[in-house]
Amino acid sequence: MNYVYIALVVVALVVIELLIGGTRLLFSLPSYGILALTSLLSLYSFRRPQIPANLHCLTAAGIFLGYVILRCFFSPVEYLARVDLYMVFGALMVYLLFTLILTVPVYRFIFVMTLLVIGLIHVSIGGVQYLRGEKFTLFDFLQRADYGLRATGLYICPNHLAGYLEVSAMMGLSIVCWSRRNIWIKLLAAYGSIICAIGIVLTGSRGAYLSMLVGVFAFLILSIVAMRRANRHQIWTSVIASLVVAVVLLAGVGVMVSRQYALQSRAVRILDIRDDARLDTWKAALDQAKLKPVFGTGAATYQYYARLFRPPRTQADPVYAHNDYLQLLAEFGWVGLLSGLAFVGVHLWWGGKALNYCVTDRPAIRYRMQSDALALNIGALSCVAIYIVHSAIDFNLHIPANAMLLAFIFGTLANPGIIMPGESETQDKANRYLKLALPAIGLWMVVAALPKFPAEYFCEQSRVAFKEERYQEAIDAARTGLKGDRKNPFLWLYLGQAQAGLAEATNNNAVAQPAFAQAADSFRAGLALYPQEQWLLIGLGAALDGLGRFDEARPIYEEAVRWNPTSAYIRTYYATHLRLAGRFTDAELEYNKSLSIYWNQGAAYGLTLLAKAREAQARP
Repeated sequence: MNYVYIALVVVALVVIELLIGGTRLLFSLPSYGILALTSLLSLYSFRRPQIPANLHCLTAAGIFLGYVILRCFFSPVEYLARVDLYMVFGALMVYLLFTLILTVPVYRFIFVMTLLVIGLIHVSIGGVQYLRGEKFTLFDFLQRADYGLRATGLYICPNHLAGYLEVSAMMGLSIVCWSRRNIWIKLLAAYGSIICAIGIVLTGSRGAYLSMLVGVFAFLILSIVAMRRANRHQIWTSVIASLVVAVVLLAGVGVMVSRQYALQSRAVRILDIRDDARLDTWKAALDQAKLKPVFGTGAATYQYYARLFRPPRTQADPVYAHNDYLQLLAEFGWVGLLSGLAFVGVHLWWGGKALNYCVTDRPAIRYRMQSDALALNIGALSCVAIYIVHSAIDFNLHIPANAMLLAFIFGTLANPGIIMPGESETQDKANRYLKLALPAIGLWMVVAALPKFPAEYFCEQSRVAFKEERYQEAIDAARTGLKGDRKNPFLWLYLGQAQAGLAEATNNNAVAQPAFAQAADSFRAGLALYPQEQWLLIGLGAALDGLGRFDEARPIYEEAVRWNPTSAYIRTYYATHLRLAGRFTDAELEYNKSLSIYWNQGAAYGLTLLAKAREAQARP
């Protein structure tokens, strides 16, 4: 049955990797569904004895993840918190599966080899993207942002791809040097690791360059510690393999970077963040953390608080803080940050104890030092070192696929796959009863999360149709989605935008007025769910303008400006409202404010229209 479990986990990983890392609920829910099925099936193994996990690690995980889940349930915007909630449950299922069920190293070895195979696919696609500089994807319906020559693989962002490849490369390197697999398996793992390292270079991610250096350094230190504690006659193969693979990886990376200007230009700025937008997002997160320092403002609230606190030079919508620690502090407070750090610390402590036992007191060490358990342990500890650094400058842990990877890594540390000394009968019983958490989470996901999939599908269909100005199709898709989930504010947003689009596309006032009225109702329904969303506010204001109800629209625009005071585009919309309402002096002031923040064509064109309106008004 364990092979069924690992097969399903592998399928879940493949599915979420193919779907841009699950960065939208539509693309993550299928993988969560497969994990939920696996969790429900795990009930079959309830009475089967397994290698017990460390209770301190399980307790730390319970405190940290339990608090995060509880805070998600009590967050101000249910839909935004839902994204984080489902991701945490998905990662928790992976963590518990590898901690309580898939405890034998052979199953984890299968998972690692799958990571390397997926890494090869990512890098193959990334190579095409880098060499051709095009938005190449396997599937047309998946969008890739324009990052120029930087490789993104199947992800949207190159930094997310780098976060995946770091783990894959490091685990493969550890298998090469420390596992007891035959030479052919090690050669395959070495090939996969080298390809993943090349992929990291092609991403152009400065954070990955820095964190990977830290990871390789941590790997060498851990290998030296292991070798110093072992008998000398057992270590030479591992010494040579460790040095050769590490030197090949670093030398290969150095040669690639030195010969490619696009990569070299990013590598030389690896520590230069003086003009980096990250500084602005970090400051916004710190300002947000001051609002509710103990428990935070709630899951996913950074999306709208960052608009409130960002400086004028940052016009792009900062959805994430580009720092997992600061975003955790802002959204979950000091309770969340400290419990998260304790979670990491406890797992590192137990991983260190397992490493020491593997190379000193374990009975098998008398015959051979290398083992799959040791390889997984050193690799996992090195991966944590990588993410400790990378999480300070990126947001990989908000990408469901990468969060699942880290869940596997911490699950491997919590249960090293060997029977550690001092394991009591109490721990064994506790582990057995904790297995019941898996089917419970799986059942909750089936009941609460999976039914949202159709609504997410139609939400995406509505978004695409509206973008392509197929307004009636967008309306039909949004209404179909609302039958399954009326708590999704973006369904109301796309419905309202499409209705307003129909109104603006006609010259028949008898048709336009009812459409604007329907749009206003849709936007109000969305604002009841997500009061801070700027496009719902702007949409409602524009619909009221279309109805000629300028006095009602003005406070709506003012609310949008209040939540996003440094956005040139939001002020341009407000200025346009003032111009349509005949408040020319106020409109000119707002247009100029918009241009002083950031030059934009909308404000410049608005001033031209304003001048024409004044000229027309001055005519007798």
